Amino acid sequence: MNYDEDIQTILSSNCTYYCHTGTANYQAGLNLESYDGLMAGGFSGPAVIPYDSENSLIIQKLNGTAPGAQMPFYLDPLDQNLIDVIAAWI
Repeated sequence: MNYDEDIQTILSSNCTYYCHTGTANYQAGLNLESYDGLMAGGFSGPAVIPYDSENSLIIQKLNGTAPGAQMPFYLDPLDQNLIDVIAAWI
């Protein structure tokens, strides 16, 4: 699986329109414009725990199982197939 082609495409299409960019006001400190931004995490800590998608905050937020709002906040929840692609990459 290729991060830029498979994962960044999903994040760019769904997570960086209103939030999670370097200039967004409501990004919770998480910049999803790049691999480095994703891996750096945000105010809530690491977004990804390598090899542990179940406990990775990004998967929990996308599934609606983490505290706070389900992501993406301004859009419908992602298809489970897209979440599964991200989880498989993790």
